[in-house]
Amino acid sequence: MNMRKGTFLSVLVPLALLLACEKQPGTVPVTGITISPDSVEITDGESVTLTATITPSDATDQKVLWSSSSPNITVSNGTVKASFKPGSPTTTVNGKLVLGHGTITAKTEDGGKTAKCKVTVLAKTVAVTGVSLTETSLQLKKGDTHTLKANVQPSDATDKTVKWTSSDTAVATVDQDGTVTAVGGGNAKITASAGGVSATCSISVTVPVTGIHLNMILLTLEKGAFALLEATVSPDDAMDKTVQWSSDNPSVVSVDQNGKVTALEEGKAKITASAGGFTASCTVICVSIPVTAVTLDKTSLSLAKGSSETLTATVSPRNATDKTVTWTSSNPAVATVDQNGLVTAVNSGNATITASAGDFSATCEVSVVIPVTSISLSSKNLTLKVGETAMLDATILPEDATDKNVIWHSSHPDVASVEGGLVTAIGFGYAEITAQVDGLADFCTVTVLADSPESVIADYLGGNVTFGDGSMLTGGYLDFRITNMSTETVHVKTVQLIDGESGAASDLLSIDGDLEAGQSLDKRINVPASGIYSPTAVFTYTYRGEEYTCSAKYFEDIIKLRRRP
Repeated sequence: MNMRKGTFLSVLVPLALLLACEKQPGTVPVTGITISPDSVEITDGESVTLTATITPSDATDQKVLWSSSSPNITVSNGTVKASFKPGSPTTTVNGKLVLGHGTITAKTEDGGKTAKCKVTVLAKTVAVTGVSLTETSLQLKKGDTHTLKANVQPSDATDKTVKWTSSDTAVATVDQDGTVTAVGGGNAKITASAGGVSATCSISVTVPVTGIHLNMILLTLEKGAFALLEATVSPDDAMDKTVQWSSDNPSVVSVDQNGKVTALEEGKAKITASAGGFTASCTVICVSIPVTAVTLDKTSLSLAKGSSETLTATVSPRNATDKTVTWTSSNPAVATVDQNGLVTAVNSGNATITASAGDFSATCEVSVVIPVTSISLSSKNLTLKVGETAMLDATILPEDATDKNVIWHSSHPDVASVEGGLVTAIGFGYAEITAQVDGLADFCTVTVLADSPESVIADYLGGNVTFGDGSMLTGGYLDFRITNMSTETVHVKTVQLIDGESGAASDLLSIDGDLEAGQSLDKRINVPASGIYSPTAVFTYTYRGEEYTCSAKYFEDIIKLRRRP
């Protein structure tokens, strides 16, 4: 009897436990969860509350567990708060200063359902409250400059960039350093603006007379004749260009206020024109009409051997009785001249060409040169190891060229230096050696190799990517290059992208190729399916049996490295 009772109980207990583990009647399981909003921007130090919605709405267990992917972004019961250290670095995204990103995850206790919200944290901004200038009014002369200083308040404003403008650039201009340049007469306002606040300085520009000159400084007139002198006042836009005329001997030569000069008696007089404190004068001689001066249109001339140019002689006065000009050369073996003023370069050297009329003459100094027609280097390409040297010879034609002085230049003297044609390898990379003479040049590309595994380098070349929430989206690609600037052949094994935010590595891509000294290999890498933030490409290679790595980071704007030719 007791044995049957024990057997019954051994069957009944497991059955009761089984029934206890089953869902109790009326329990509604969780099937999903959503967060609203699913992306949000908050300012550092501020908070925002997210709403988690469980489906179905009548699920029995409504408990939600919250978590954040970033230590600088916290979440409690859906309330998200950002807290970054002062001085944390920022990036600019769509014109906003971004401190960082993170992902908030809401997870149901029942069923482990999750929903995510992307969080972007913006840096706090301090608005500009005022702008003041060192001066509020200025008086300048045309051509003067003066630098205004702008003080932006408060001192800790986020953007203290000052924009300078002029209300009338024909009167005064201003550059973005606040330097005002007086351009023309009148008034203008210079405005300094920052953050929607501005200050102004009133500018008054005057244009004084800076000089006066006459169309003639010597004039010969027959008795009873007249001529009109023309006075030019500088600058053209001077505010008061009134000219006063006078004669120091009006009984011999008179002048009216229009500059009309009349010869009255034999002799001479000085006619003076005055404006703004400046004067110019013309000596007027009342005589017969001899030659009074000879001038040339050029006082110096440089010609290439075999070329020619015509000089023009002007005899004064225009109505001189005999205006015949005689031309001579001091050295016909260098330059000849015919009686029309045509100068011909015969050979290198110097000669003086003289034009004579009456008792007057004028000279032109002629220099004849033999120009360089070509320069060529003994080598167009050189490959050197660090510490090695090579001599470049420059051949210049013609052999009798006047200037055969060669100027040597290296595009990267820290890679390869050059002196007198001697090239010295300094550090691994590329450099272009230039030999220049008399405006002509020839070039030699120098490749410098180093006996070091660190001379294997990687570069970012560019790519085609799109962004979402600061990350590169899948579907784009990035191009990288690995270059062997060592003296050994290296074996490139793999390349891998490293996420710039999380440090996570993408799939390892096999290359398995050899690079000889001086060779490069380009590799296009597709953006991973999960997307990636500011990645770095890490190449793995072997050098003399040892394994090394080199890397290149993505740049939003590609910077051309100095080691590229």
